[in-house]
Amino acid sequence: MSELKPCPFCGNNIKAYIRKNNPYARCETKNCKGSQLPVINLDEIVDIEKWNAREQHDKLTEQNKLLREALETLIDWNGSLSVSEKVNMDYTGKIVQYNNLCQSALKALK
Repeated sequence: MSELKPCPFCGNNIKAYIRKNNPYARCETKNCKGSQLPVINLDEIVDIEKWNAREQHDKLTEQNKLLREALETLIDWNGSLSVSEKVNMDYTGKIVQYNNLCQSALKALK
């Protein structure tokens, strides 16, 4: 049997139930969307290949991670500004830094 990729919803490994008739696998994580989906029939190589064929999902997951990191940095940066800095628009260095962070976020979306 081919190795199965983790659940695309929670990232946890899925559990395989190997038995003589109808071996299957599914996500066992509580409250995960993957645990609510139909099981993967391990007798059918096509089902395993479809489960593992998630290049686009993997790419989106990585982009999501990069975007989340960029946004968390923006939030941290914004929280570090004093009230006077937020009101006073005369902090060019911070504006440049903000623009760079925004560019990073936009780049992560592409």
